[in-house]
Parts: sequence; structure tokens; C-alpha cells
Amino acid sequence: MIITFKREKYRFRDNNGRLCKFATLEEAVAAGGIAPDEQVQVSGVPYTVPAKDLNQALIAEDDEGED
Repeated sequence: MIITFKREKYRFRDNNGRLCKFATLEEAVAAGGIAPDEQVQVSGVPYTVPAKDLNQALIAEDDEGED
């Protein structure tokens, strides 16, 4: 759920795959998105990385198996 900026909107896909669009980055973060410059903990890695560096396709594959 990393926030991207496209066509003058901040957007991310929620857990259900729905595209959520917002006018400001603050609104998108408040709705549950992860800011692209936010540091996130990656499973199995002893340090944090910028959210923008994560491969979105792998995140989607990983989320499909969780309930």
C-alpha cells in the first residue's frame, strides 16, 4: 500500500485491490497508505528500507496468502 503520485493525485491500492485516490499526501497516509519516503521493516532483514524501493508485485503475491 505504498503511495504513488500520478496525474495530480496521490494513490494506492488497498488490501482488496481497490484504487484509492487523494488530493494530498497527508490524506492518503491518513487513509492507510505508506508514504514513499517512509522507512519500513522487511521480513528477514535486520534494517529498514525506503518503501519506494519495495517490489509491488512481490507484496501483492505475499498478501494473497494471508487471511
